[in-house]
Amino acid sequence: MNITTPKKITDTILAVCKQVQPASEPIYLPVRPAAGEPLAACVHVVERKIARDRGKAQLGWIIWEFPFTWLDFEFHSVWVSPSGEVVDVSRKPDGEKRILFLPDSSLNYEGQRIHNITLPLRQHAVIAEALLLVEAQRKLVPAPGQKIDIDLGHPLIAIEKRLKVLKGDLERMALARIRSRK
Repeated sequence: MNITTPKKITDTILAVCKQVQPASEPIYLPVRPAAGEPLAACVHVVERKIARDRGKAQLGWIIWEFPFTWLDFEFHSVWVSPSGEVVDVSRKPDGEKRILFLPDSSLNYEGQRIHNITLPLRQHAVIAEALLLVEAQRKLVPAPGQKIDIDLGHPLIAIEKRLKVLKGDLERMALARIRSRK
């Protein structure tokens, strides 16, 4: 099981979104990537789109779901056309055609990395341990463009190894929930 766009907006997803941005509701947006643009550069992609076609930027969060487990809120910028249509113009590594987006007008981008926010969809010891490791991993991974030397004793190695085991457990738990709902 991979992290992906939630298939539908459930009451649980709405409740978790309120923890991140109480003043907004998540919305599905089409993904129409601008040709030739790089991955992971949404702010700059949107700035170039505005320069070409006018409009404005809307900051917020892409919502990714590890099914039945957690939501990952990834800082993101989308384009608002002069007519008010909201579109994601950034390429997605997995070719997503639509995203779930939580607008957040309280955000301000000043050129520094804005870390993801990961919140559980339910309480479970395995989920809690995995989220602690994900947070530790984020603190150790350098910003894009910065180098890191990793040897076998580096803490990231142990974190990755344990996360791999936990993600297997979480996948089995998610599949069991899916089967029980059929």
